[in-house]
Amino acid sequence: MWQFNNTSWEQDDDAQTFRLKHLYGKDCTVESAAPLGILIGAKRHKTAKADLICSKGAFPAEFSCCPYCGGELSAPENRPSAPWFPPYGSGSGLKILPGELKPASMVESKGQPLVIPSMNGRFSFCSAFLGAKQRLLIALQRDIGKISVYQSDATGKWRDLDGKAGEDGLPEWSWSLATDTSETGLAIPGKDGPAWITVDWATGQLQIDRGEGRSVGGVARLGKFLLAPVLRGDSFFMLCRKEGDAKWSECKTSFDVAVVAPQLRRQLRDQEDQPACFGVPVVDETRMVVYWPGRGGYVKVADAGAASEHVWEFHPWETDEYPATALIELGPPYRKTGSRSGFWQLCEDHDPSRRDGVVNKIIKFDGDERADSEALEYGQFVSTGRASFTWLYDFWKDVHQFNANAGEQSELRYPLLQFGENGLVLVAKIRPWQGREDMGLFSEVFFNRLEKASVFVRFVIEGAGIPERALNAEGVDGGQGPSGSLFRISLAQLAEISVFIYDACFYIYFPENKCFGWPLEITEA
Repeated sequence: MWQFNNTSWEQDDDAQTFRLKHLYGKDCTVESAAPLGILIGAKRHKTAKADLICSKGAFPAEFSCCPYCGGELSAPENRPSAPWFPPYGSGSGLKILPGELKPASMVESKGQPLVIPSMNGRFSFCSAFLGAKQRLLIALQRDIGKISVYQSDATGKWRDLDGKAGEDGLPEWSWSLATDTSETGLAIPGKDGPAWITVDWATGQLQIDRGEGRSVGGVARLGKFLLAPVLRGDSFFMLCRKEGDAKWSECKTSFDVAVVAPQLRRQLRDQEDQPACFGVPVVDETRMVVYWPGRGGYVKVADAGAASEHVWEFHPWETDEYPATALIELGPPYRKTGSRSGFWQLCEDHDPSRRDGVVNKIIKFDGDERADSEALEYGQFVSTGRASFTWLYDFWKDVHQFNANAGEQSELRYPLLQFGENGLVLVAKIRPWQGREDMGLFSEVFFNRLEKASVFVRFVIEGAGIPERALNAEGVDGGQGPSGSLFRISLAQLAEISVFIYDACFYIYFPENKCFGWPLEITEA
Protein backbone atom coordinates (compact mmCIF):
# COMPACT_ATOMS: atom_id res chain seq x y z
CA MET A 1 0.00 0.00 0.00
CA TRP A 2 1.30 3.44 -0.98
CA GLN A 3 0.12 6.36 1.15
CA PHE A 4 0.23 9.99 -0.04
CA ASN A 5 -1.36 13.24 1.17
CA ASN A 6 -4.77 12.83 -0.44
CA THR A 7 -4.64 9.33 -1.89
CA SER A 8 -3.55 5.79 -1.16
CA TRP A 9 -2.91 3.12 -3.78
CA GLU A 10 -2.82 -0.67 -3.61
CA GLN A 11 -0.01 -2.31 -5.57
CA ASP A 12 -0.80 -5.70 -7.14
CA ASP A 13 2.47 -7.25 -8.31
CA ASP A 14 0.79 -10.30 -9.88
CA ALA A 15 -1.42 -8.14 -12.11
CA GLN A 16 1.23 -5.40 -12.40
CA THR A 17 -1.34 -2.74 -11.61
CA PHE A 18 -2.06 -0.01 -9.08
CA ARG A 19 -5.57 0.60 -7.79
CA LEU A 20 -6.80 3.74 -6.04
CA LYS A 21 -8.00 2.70 -2.55
CA HIS A 22 -8.59 5.97 -0.71
CA LEU A 23 -9.34 9.49 -1.87
CA TYR A 24 -9.39 12.45 0.56
CA GLY A 25 -9.68 10.01 3.47
CA LYS A 26 -12.59 8.00 2.03
CA ASP A 27 -12.67 4.44 0.76
CA CYS A 28 -12.98 4.20 -3.02
CA THR A 29 -15.89 1.81 -3.39
CA VAL A 30 -16.31 2.05 -7.19
CA GLU A 31 -14.16 2.71 -10.21
CA SER A 32 -13.74 6.45 -10.63
CA ALA A 33 -16.37 8.09 -12.82
CA ALA A 34 -13.84 10.79 -13.73
CA PRO A 35 -10.57 10.03 -15.56
CA LEU A 36 -7.93 9.73 -12.83
CA GLY A 37 -5.48 11.86 -14.78
CA ILE A 38 -7.90 14.78 -14.84
CA LEU A 39 -9.27 14.12 -11.34
CA ILE A 40 -6.04 13.71 -9.33
CA GLY A 41 -3.17 13.97 -11.83
CA ALA A 42 -2.54 10.21 -12.03
CA LYS A 43 0.24 9.25 -14.46
CA ARG A 44 0.50 6.73 -17.26
CA HIS A 45 3.30 5.31 -19.39
CA LYS A 46 4.68 7.94 -21.72
CA THR A 47 4.79 5.28 -24.41
CA ALA A 48 2.31 2.41 -24.11
CA LYS A 49 3.41 -1.01 -25.36
CA ALA A 50 1.00 -3.81 -26.21
CA ASP A 51 3.28 -6.49 -24.73
CA LEU A 52 3.56 -4.77 -21.34
CA ILE A 53 0.62 -5.28 -18.96
CA CYS A 54 1.80 -2.43 -16.75
CA SER A 55 1.63 0.12 -19.58
CA LYS A 56 -2.17 -0.06 -19.61
CA GLY A 57 -2.76 1.17 -16.06
CA ALA A 58 -2.60 4.37 -14.00
CA PHE A 59 -0.01 5.20 -11.35
CA PRO A 60 0.21 7.68 -8.46
CA ALA A 61 1.01 11.25 -9.46
CA GLU A 62 4.11 11.10 -7.23
CA PHE A 63 5.77 8.37 -9.37
CA SER A 64 8.17 9.24 -12.19
CA CYS A 65 8.96 5.72 -13.44
CA CYS A 66 7.06 2.44 -13.63
CA PRO A 67 8.18 0.09 -10.81
CA TYR A 68 7.68 -2.93 -13.10
CA CYS A 69 9.41 -2.03 -16.37
CA GLY A 70 11.22 1.18 -15.47
CA GLY A 71 9.43 3.07 -18.24
CA GLU A 72 8.98 6.82 -17.93
CA LEU A 73 5.59 7.99 -16.62
CA SER A 74 3.98 11.22 -17.68
CA ALA A 75 1.33 13.42 -16.14
CA PRO A 76 -1.75 14.24 -18.22
CA GLU A 77 -1.42 17.18 -20.56
CA ASN A 78 -2.55 20.43 -18.99
CA ARG A 79 -5.74 20.90 -20.97
CA PRO A 80 -6.70 24.49 -21.87
CA SER A 81 -10.36 23.98 -20.98
CA ALA A 82 -12.11 27.19 -20.02
CA PRO A 83 -15.21 27.16 -17.81
CA TRP A 84 -18.54 26.79 -19.60
CA PHE A 85 -21.75 27.47 -17.71
CA PRO A 86 -24.88 26.87 -19.81
CA PRO A 87 -26.72 28.27 -21.54
CA TYR A 88 -24.20 30.79 -22.94
CA GLY A 89 -20.92 29.98 -21.22
CA SER A 90 -19.80 33.04 -19.27
CA GLY A 91 -22.62 33.12 -16.72
CA SER A 92 -23.46 36.74 -17.61
CA GLY A 93 -26.73 35.80 -19.32
CA LEU A 94 -25.57 37.20 -22.67
CA LYS A 95 -24.50 35.23 -25.74
CA ILE A 96 -21.14 37.03 -25.73
CA LEU A 97 -17.76 35.51 -24.87
CA PRO A 98 -14.57 37.50 -24.20
CA GLY A 99 -11.87 37.22 -26.83
CA GLU A 100 -11.97 37.29 -30.62
CA LEU A 101 -12.53 34.18 -32.72
CA LYS A 102 -10.03 33.01 -35.34
CA PRO A 103 -12.50 31.29 -37.68
CA ALA A 104 -9.99 29.41 -39.85
CA SER A 105 -9.72 26.43 -37.49
CA MET A 106 -13.48 25.87 -37.50
CA VAL A 107 -14.10 26.61 -41.16
CA GLU A 108 -11.21 24.57 -42.54
CA SER A 109 -12.03 21.47 -40.48
CA LYS A 110 -15.04 19.20 -40.74
CA GLY A 111 -17.08 18.84 -37.56
CA GLN A 112 -16.68 15.46 -35.88
CA PRO A 113 -19.52 13.64 -34.08
CA LEU A 114 -19.46 13.54 -30.28
CA VAL A 115 -21.16 10.62 -28.54
CA ILE A 116 -24.06 11.71 -26.29
CA PRO A 117 -24.73 9.81 -23.01
CA SER A 118 -28.17 8.72 -24.22
CA MET A 119 -30.28 9.08 -27.35
CA ASN A 120 -33.29 9.97 -25.20
CA GLY A 121 -33.63 13.06 -23.05
CA ARG A 122 -32.78 16.77 -22.90
CA PHE A 123 -29.11 17.60 -22.29
CA SER A 124 -27.08 20.62 -21.27
CA PHE A 125 -23.29 20.63 -20.99
CA CYS A 126 -20.99 22.22 -18.43
CA SER A 127 -17.21 22.54 -18.03
CA ALA A 128 -16.07 22.98 -14.41
CA PHE A 129 -13.55 21.62 -11.88
CA LEU A 130 -15.96 20.05 -9.35
CA GLY A 131 -12.99 19.12 -7.17
CA ALA A 132 -10.76 17.82 -9.98
CA LYS A 133 -7.30 19.11 -10.93
CA GLN A 134 -8.52 19.97 -14.42
CA ARG A 135 -11.94 20.92 -15.71
CA LEU A 136 -14.33 18.10 -16.52
CA LEU A 137 -16.98 17.98 -19.21
CA ILE A 138 -20.31 17.30 -17.51
CA ALA A 139 -23.59 16.33 -19.21
CA LEU A 140 -26.85 17.06 -17.39
CA GLN A 141 -29.88 15.10 -18.57
CA ARG A 142 -32.42 17.64 -17.45
CA ASP A 143 -35.60 15.61 -17.92
CA ILE A 144 -34.52 13.05 -15.27
CA GLY A 145 -31.74 14.85 -13.40
CA LYS A 146 -28.94 12.45 -14.37
CA ILE A 147 -25.34 13.71 -14.45
CA SER A 148 -22.59 12.07 -16.54
CA VAL A 149 -18.82 12.66 -16.87
CA TYR A 150 -16.95 12.57 -20.19
CA GLN A 151 -14.03 10.14 -20.38
CA SER A 152 -11.85 12.46 -22.43
CA ASP A 153 -8.55 10.61 -21.80
CA ALA A 154 -9.86 7.13 -22.45
CA THR A 155 -12.84 5.82 -24.38
CA GLY A 156 -14.44 9.11 -25.44
CA LYS A 157 -17.66 7.98 -23.77
CA TRP A 158 -19.52 8.85 -20.57
CA ARG A 159 -19.83 7.52 -17.00
CA ASP A 160 -22.95 8.19 -14.94
CA LEU A 161 -22.74 9.49 -11.39
CA ASP A 162 -24.86 7.82 -8.73
CA GLY A 163 -27.97 9.75 -7.72
CA LYS A 164 -30.38 12.15 -9.40
CA ALA A 165 -30.18 15.93 -9.28
CA GLY A 166 -33.90 16.28 -9.93
CA GLU A 167 -35.76 17.01 -13.14
CA ASP A 168 -36.75 20.47 -14.34
CA GLY A 169 -39.39 21.75 -16.71
CA LEU A 170 -37.88 25.09 -17.75
CA PRO A 171 -37.50 25.88 -21.47
CA GLU A 172 -34.08 26.55 -22.99
CA TRP A 173 -34.59 30.32 -22.90
CA SER A 174 -35.16 30.25 -19.12
CA TRP A 175 -32.73 27.62 -17.78
CA SER A 176 -29.25 28.34 -16.45
CA LEU A 177 -26.94 26.91 -13.82
CA ALA A 178 -24.25 28.57 -11.73
CA THR A 179 -21.26 27.58 -9.63
CA ASP A 180 -19.27 29.12 -6.80
CA THR A 181 -16.03 31.04 -7.30
CA SER A 182 -13.91 27.86 -6.95
CA GLU A 183 -16.21 25.69 -9.11
CA THR A 184 -16.64 23.13 -6.34
CA GLY A 185 -20.27 22.35 -7.21
CA LEU A 186 -23.24 23.22 -9.40
CA ALA A 187 -26.45 25.08 -8.56
CA ILE A 188 -29.28 23.83 -10.78
CA PRO A 189 -32.98 24.83 -10.93
CA GLY A 190 -35.56 22.04 -10.65
CA LYS A 191 -39.26 21.28 -10.30
CA ASP A 192 -38.66 20.46 -6.64
CA GLY A 193 -36.49 23.48 -6.01
CA PRO A 194 -32.94 24.60 -6.79
CA ALA A 195 -30.24 22.06 -5.90
CA TRP A 196 -26.64 22.64 -4.81
CA ILE A 197 -24.75 19.60 -6.10
CA THR A 198 -21.27 18.37 -5.25
CA VAL A 199 -19.63 15.02 -6.05
CA ASP A 200 -18.07 12.48 -3.69
CA TRP A 201 -15.53 11.11 -6.15
CA ALA A 202 -14.58 8.23 -3.83
CA THR A 203 -18.06 6.75 -4.22
CA GLY A 204 -19.27 8.43 -7.42
CA GLN A 205 -22.25 9.73 -5.44
CA LEU A 206 -23.98 13.08 -5.90
CA GLN A 207 -24.44 15.09 -2.71
CA ILE A 208 -27.48 17.35 -2.93
CA ASP A 209 -28.89 20.16 -0.84
CA ARG A 210 -32.22 21.42 -2.17
CA GLY A 211 -34.07 24.65 -1.57
CA GLU A 212 -37.83 24.71 -1.03
CA GLY A 213 -40.13 25.70 -3.90
CA ARG A 214 -40.60 25.24 -7.66
CA SER A 215 -37.90 26.89 -9.75
CA VAL A 216 -39.27 29.51 -12.15
CA GLY A 217 -35.96 30.67 -13.57
CA GLY A 218 -32.28 29.91 -13.85
CA VAL A 219 -29.69 30.18 -11.08
CA ALA A 220 -27.19 33.08 -11.09
CA ARG A 221 -24.05 33.90 -9.11
CA LEU A 222 -23.49 37.39 -7.70
CA GLY A 223 -20.11 37.64 -6.01
CA LYS A 224 -20.04 34.85 -3.43
CA PHE A 225 -23.79 34.29 -3.49
CA LEU A 226 -25.93 31.92 -5.54
CA LEU A 227 -29.47 33.15 -6.22
CA ALA A 228 -32.50 31.15 -7.40
CA PRO A 229 -36.14 32.29 -7.97
CA VAL A 230 -38.96 29.95 -6.84
CA LEU A 231 -42.71 29.86 -6.36
CA ARG A 232 -44.47 28.28 -3.39
CA GLY A 233 -48.06 28.19 -4.48
CA ASP A 234 -48.65 31.75 -5.74
CA SER A 235 -45.98 33.31 -3.52
CA PHE A 236 -42.62 34.30 -4.95
CA PHE A 237 -39.34 33.89 -3.10
CA MET A 238 -35.70 34.46 -4.01
CA LEU A 239 -33.46 31.83 -2.43
CA CYS A 240 -29.85 32.57 -1.60
CA ARG A 241 -26.84 30.44 -0.75
CA LYS A 242 -23.54 31.98 0.34
CA GLU A 243 -20.27 30.15 -0.21
CA GLY A 244 -19.61 28.03 2.84
CA ASP A 245 -23.25 27.98 3.99
CA ALA A 246 -24.86 24.62 4.70
CA LYS A 247 -28.27 25.41 3.19
CA TRP A 248 -30.39 27.77 1.13
CA SER A 249 -32.01 30.77 2.82
CA GLU A 250 -34.55 33.42 1.73
CA CYS A 251 -33.68 36.89 0.52
CA LYS A 252 -35.65 39.63 2.23
CA THR A 253 -38.01 42.01 0.44
CA SER A 254 -40.45 44.83 1.07
CA PHE A 255 -42.62 43.69 -1.88
CA ASP A 256 -45.77 41.60 -1.71
CA VAL A 257 -44.72 37.97 -2.39
CA ALA A 258 -47.93 37.51 -4.43
CA VAL A 259 -47.18 40.34 -6.89
CA VAL A 260 -44.74 38.40 -9.11
CA ALA A 261 -46.69 35.27 -10.11
CA PRO A 262 -49.38 37.07 -12.18
CA GLN A 263 -46.65 38.91 -14.10
CA LEU A 264 -45.01 35.60 -14.98
CA ARG A 265 -48.29 34.33 -16.42
CA ARG A 266 -49.11 37.39 -18.56
CA GLN A 267 -49.68 36.23 -22.14
CA LEU A 268 -49.09 37.83 -25.51
CA ARG A 269 -51.96 38.20 -27.92
CA ASP A 270 -52.99 34.82 -29.36
CA GLN A 271 -50.42 33.04 -27.18
CA GLU A 272 -52.19 31.17 -24.40
CA ASP A 273 -49.91 28.29 -23.43
CA GLN A 274 -46.59 29.90 -22.52
CA PRO A 275 -44.81 28.68 -19.38
CA ALA A 276 -44.83 30.91 -16.31
CA CYS A 277 -41.13 31.58 -15.85
CA PHE A 278 -38.40 34.18 -16.26
CA GLY A 279 -35.89 34.54 -19.05
CA VAL A 280 -32.23 33.68 -18.42
CA PRO A 281 -30.85 35.88 -15.59
CA VAL A 282 -28.57 38.74 -16.66
CA VAL A 283 -25.65 39.84 -14.49
CA ASP A 284 -24.32 43.39 -14.54
CA GLU A 285 -20.84 42.64 -13.22
CA THR A 286 -19.84 46.31 -13.07
CA ARG A 287 -22.71 47.36 -10.81
CA MET A 288 -22.97 43.91 -9.13
CA VAL A 289 -26.66 43.50 -9.94
CA VAL A 290 -28.55 40.53 -11.38
CA TYR A 291 -31.91 40.75 -13.19
CA TRP A 292 -34.50 38.08 -14.01
CA PRO A 293 -36.59 39.46 -16.93
CA GLY A 294 -40.23 38.35 -16.89
CA ARG A 295 -43.17 39.09 -19.15
CA GLY A 296 -44.72 41.78 -16.96
CA GLY A 297 -41.59 43.07 -15.23
CA TYR A 298 -38.28 42.03 -13.73
CA VAL A 299 -36.88 40.91 -10.40
CA LYS A 300 -33.66 42.56 -9.30
CA VAL A 301 -31.10 41.63 -6.65
CA ALA A 302 -28.14 43.91 -5.89
CA ASP A 303 -24.99 42.89 -4.06
CA ALA A 304 -25.50 43.35 -0.33
CA GLY A 305 -21.93 44.52 0.22
CA ALA A 306 -21.10 44.45 3.90
CA ALA A 307 -24.69 43.51 4.76
CA SER A 308 -25.32 39.88 5.57
CA GLU A 309 -28.56 39.53 3.60
CA HIS A 310 -29.60 40.22 0.01
CA VAL A 311 -32.93 41.89 -0.85
CA TRP A 312 -35.04 41.31 -3.97
CA GLU A 313 -37.21 43.89 -5.74
CA PHE A 314 -39.86 43.66 -8.44
CA HIS A 315 -40.29 46.34 -11.12
CA PRO A 316 -43.01 46.34 -13.82
CA TRP A 317 -41.96 47.35 -17.32
CA GLU A 318 -44.83 49.85 -17.46
CA THR A 319 -47.72 50.91 -15.24
CA ASP A 320 -50.09 52.53 -17.78
CA GLU A 321 -53.46 51.21 -18.94
CA TYR A 322 -51.85 48.87 -21.48
CA PRO A 323 -48.48 47.83 -19.99
CA ALA A 324 -45.87 46.30 -22.28
CA THR A 325 -45.15 42.57 -22.30
CA ALA A 326 -41.53 41.41 -22.63
CA LEU A 327 -40.57 38.99 -25.41
CA ILE A 328 -38.25 37.03 -23.12
CA GLU A 329 -38.29 33.96 -25.35
CA LEU A 330 -36.32 35.79 -28.04
CA GLY A 331 -33.07 35.77 -26.11
CA PRO A 332 -31.10 38.04 -23.80
CA PRO A 333 -31.75 41.77 -23.39
CA TYR A 334 -29.96 44.19 -25.69
CA ARG A 335 -26.99 45.87 -23.99
CA LYS A 336 -26.19 49.45 -24.84
CA THR A 337 -22.78 50.99 -24.23
CA GLY A 338 -21.84 54.65 -24.11
CA SER A 339 -24.63 57.08 -23.30
CA ARG A 340 -27.69 55.53 -21.66
CA SER A 341 -25.70 52.34 -21.19
CA GLY A 342 -27.31 49.34 -19.58
CA PHE A 343 -29.65 46.47 -20.41
CA TRP A 344 -32.75 47.06 -22.55
CA GLN A 345 -35.58 44.51 -22.85
CA LEU A 346 -37.45 43.91 -26.11
CA CYS A 347 -41.20 44.25 -25.47
CA GLU A 348 -44.52 44.29 -27.29
CA ASP A 349 -46.92 47.10 -26.48
CA HIS A 350 -50.36 48.44 -27.41
CA ASP A 351 -50.50 51.38 -29.82
CA PRO A 352 -54.01 52.49 -30.92
CA SER A 353 -52.52 54.67 -33.69
CA ARG A 354 -51.28 51.61 -35.57
CA ARG A 355 -53.44 49.49 -37.80
CA ASP A 356 -52.77 46.27 -35.89
CA GLY A 357 -52.60 48.07 -32.54
CA VAL A 358 -49.10 46.72 -31.79
CA VAL A 359 -45.69 48.34 -31.43
CA ASN A 360 -42.33 46.87 -30.41
CA LYS A 361 -40.04 48.80 -28.10
CA ILE A 362 -37.04 48.37 -25.85
CA ILE A 363 -37.33 49.38 -22.18
CA LYS A 364 -34.35 50.02 -19.90
CA PHE A 365 -33.78 48.06 -16.71
CA ASP A 366 -33.65 50.50 -13.78
CA GLY A 367 -34.77 53.28 -16.13
CA ASP A 368 -37.47 55.91 -16.08
CA GLU A 369 -40.71 54.47 -17.48
CA ARG A 370 -41.35 57.45 -19.76
CA ALA A 371 -37.85 58.58 -20.67
CA ASP A 372 -36.16 55.18 -21.09
CA SER A 373 -38.46 53.55 -23.63
CA GLU A 374 -37.72 53.51 -27.37
CA ALA A 375 -39.95 52.29 -30.22
CA LEU A 376 -38.36 50.03 -32.84
CA GLU A 377 -39.13 50.70 -36.47
CA TYR A 378 -38.28 47.16 -37.56
CA GLY A 379 -40.11 45.29 -34.82
CA GLN A 380 -38.94 42.05 -33.22
CA PHE A 381 -35.33 40.91 -33.22
CA VAL A 382 -33.25 38.00 -31.93
CA SER A 383 -30.10 39.05 -30.10
CA THR A 384 -26.80 37.96 -28.60
CA GLY A 385 -27.05 40.96 -26.32
CA ARG A 386 -25.25 43.12 -28.90
CA ALA A 387 -25.48 41.83 -32.48
CA SER A 388 -29.18 41.48 -33.34
CA PHE A 389 -31.19 40.23 -36.29
CA THR A 390 -34.69 40.83 -37.64
CA TRP A 391 -36.31 38.80 -40.40
CA LEU A 392 -34.60 40.98 -42.99
CA TYR A 393 -31.84 43.10 -41.49
CA ASP A 394 -28.70 42.81 -39.39
CA PHE A 395 -28.27 45.10 -36.36
CA TRP A 396 -24.61 44.68 -35.45
CA LYS A 397 -24.06 47.76 -33.24
CA ASP A 398 -27.43 49.50 -32.84
CA VAL A 399 -30.95 48.08 -33.00
CA HIS A 400 -32.05 51.34 -34.63
CA GLN A 401 -29.62 50.99 -37.53
CA PHE A 402 -28.87 48.38 -40.18
CA ASN A 403 -26.53 47.93 -43.09
CA ALA A 404 -28.76 49.04 -45.98
CA ASN A 405 -26.15 47.97 -48.51
CA ALA A 406 -26.34 44.35 -47.39
CA GLY A 407 -29.80 43.89 -48.87
CA GLU A 408 -32.69 41.90 -47.50
CA GLN A 409 -31.97 38.37 -46.26
CA SER A 410 -34.00 35.36 -47.34
CA GLU A 411 -32.89 33.08 -44.48
CA LEU A 412 -34.16 33.22 -40.92
CA ARG A 413 -31.14 33.86 -38.68
CA TYR A 414 -30.79 32.73 -35.09
CA PRO A 415 -27.57 33.88 -33.32
CA LEU A 416 -25.95 31.23 -31.14
CA LEU A 417 -22.85 32.97 -29.78
CA GLN A 418 -20.78 36.12 -30.27
CA PHE A 419 -17.00 36.24 -29.85
CA GLY A 420 -15.82 39.57 -28.49
CA GLU A 421 -17.84 42.69 -27.79
CA ASN A 422 -18.14 43.61 -31.47
CA GLY A 423 -16.73 40.42 -32.94
CA LEU A 424 -17.85 37.54 -35.12
CA VAL A 425 -21.12 35.72 -34.46
CA LEU A 426 -21.99 32.07 -34.98
CA VAL A 427 -25.41 32.14 -36.65
CA ALA A 428 -27.84 29.32 -37.43
CA LYS A 429 -29.54 30.06 -40.76
CA ILE A 430 -32.80 28.44 -41.85
CA ARG A 431 -33.46 28.10 -45.56
CA PRO A 432 -36.92 29.35 -46.71
CA TRP A 433 -39.64 26.79 -46.09
CA GLN A 434 -43.19 26.27 -47.26
CA GLY A 435 -45.51 28.45 -45.23
CA ARG A 436 -42.94 31.03 -44.15
CA GLU A 437 -44.82 33.76 -46.01
CA ASP A 438 -47.66 33.37 -43.50
CA MET A 439 -45.36 33.97 -40.48
CA GLY A 440 -44.41 37.60 -40.10
CA LEU A 441 -42.99 37.58 -36.56
CA PHE A 442 -40.17 35.80 -34.77
CA SER A 443 -42.52 35.13 -31.87
CA GLU A 444 -44.83 33.13 -34.11
CA VAL A 445 -41.91 30.77 -34.78
CA PHE A 446 -40.24 30.51 -31.40
CA PHE A 447 -43.39 30.58 -29.24
CA ASN A 448 -45.16 27.90 -31.28
CA ARG A 449 -43.99 24.53 -30.01
CA LEU A 450 -46.59 22.84 -32.25
CA GLU A 451 -44.97 24.09 -35.46
CA LYS A 452 -43.96 20.91 -37.30
CA ALA A 453 -42.43 22.32 -40.48
CA SER A 454 -39.30 20.39 -41.46
CA VAL A 455 -36.45 22.71 -42.41
CA PHE A 456 -32.72 22.75 -43.17
CA VAL A 457 -30.35 24.68 -40.94
CA ARG A 458 -26.75 25.58 -41.67
CA PHE A 459 -24.16 27.35 -39.48
CA VAL A 460 -22.03 30.30 -40.48
CA ILE A 461 -19.55 32.68 -38.86
CA GLU A 462 -20.01 36.30 -39.89
CA GLY A 463 -19.59 39.86 -38.66
CA ALA A 464 -20.47 43.45 -39.42
CA GLY A 465 -19.45 43.88 -43.04
CA ILE A 466 -17.67 40.49 -43.01
CA PRO A 467 -19.00 37.82 -45.42
CA GLU A 468 -20.19 34.54 -43.96
CA ARG A 469 -17.90 31.53 -43.61
CA ALA A 470 -19.84 28.29 -43.36
CA LEU A 471 -19.19 25.17 -41.27
CA ASN A 472 -19.12 21.64 -42.63
CA ALA A 473 -19.59 18.42 -40.66
CA GLU A 474 -18.46 14.87 -41.30
CA GLY A 475 -21.16 12.55 -42.64
CA VAL A 476 -23.86 15.21 -43.04
CA ASP A 477 -25.54 15.10 -46.44
CA GLY A 478 -26.04 18.10 -48.66
CA GLY A 479 -24.61 21.59 -48.77
CA GLN A 480 -20.92 20.70 -48.37
CA GLY A 481 -18.52 23.40 -49.44
CA PRO A 482 -18.88 27.18 -49.30
CA SER A 483 -22.56 27.06 -48.25
CA GLY A 484 -21.91 24.62 -45.39
CA SER A 485 -23.53 21.37 -44.28
CA LEU A 486 -27.31 21.23 -44.06
CA PHE A 487 -28.91 19.71 -40.95
CA ARG A 488 -32.58 18.76 -41.04
CA ILE A 489 -34.64 19.73 -37.97
CA SER A 490 -38.20 20.74 -37.19
CA LEU A 491 -38.73 24.49 -37.08
CA ALA A 492 -39.85 24.29 -33.44
CA GLN A 493 -36.41 22.88 -32.52
CA LEU A 494 -34.41 25.87 -33.76
CA ALA A 495 -34.38 27.70 -30.42
CA GLU A 496 -33.38 24.43 -28.68
CA ILE A 497 -30.07 24.12 -30.53
CA SER A 498 -27.28 24.89 -28.07
CA VAL A 499 -23.51 25.25 -28.09
CA PHE A 500 -20.69 24.59 -25.64
CA ILE A 501 -16.90 24.77 -25.52
CA TYR A 502 -14.52 22.23 -23.99
CA ASP A 503 -10.83 21.45 -24.42
CA ALA A 504 -10.24 23.91 -27.32
CA CYS A 505 -13.20 22.52 -29.24
CA PHE A 506 -16.53 24.09 -30.09
CA TYR A 507 -19.66 21.89 -30.12
CA ILE A 508 -23.15 22.29 -31.57
CA TYR A 509 -25.80 20.14 -29.87
CA PHE A 510 -29.12 19.32 -31.52
CA PRO A 511 -32.28 18.49 -29.51
CA GLU A 512 -32.58 15.11 -31.29
CA ASN A 513 -29.29 14.26 -29.48
CA LYS A 514 -26.75 14.70 -32.20
CA CYS A 515 -23.60 16.70 -31.54
CA PHE A 516 -20.66 17.84 -33.68
CA GLY A 517 -17.40 19.46 -32.62
CA TRP A 518 -14.88 21.72 -34.36
CA PRO A 519 -11.39 22.84 -33.24
CA LEU A 520 -11.48 26.35 -31.83
CA GLU A 521 -8.99 29.17 -31.40
CA ILE A 522 -9.89 32.33 -29.48
CA THR A 523 -7.53 35.21 -28.81
CA GLU A 524 -7.26 36.46 -25.26
CA ALA A 525 -9.52 39.37 -24.40
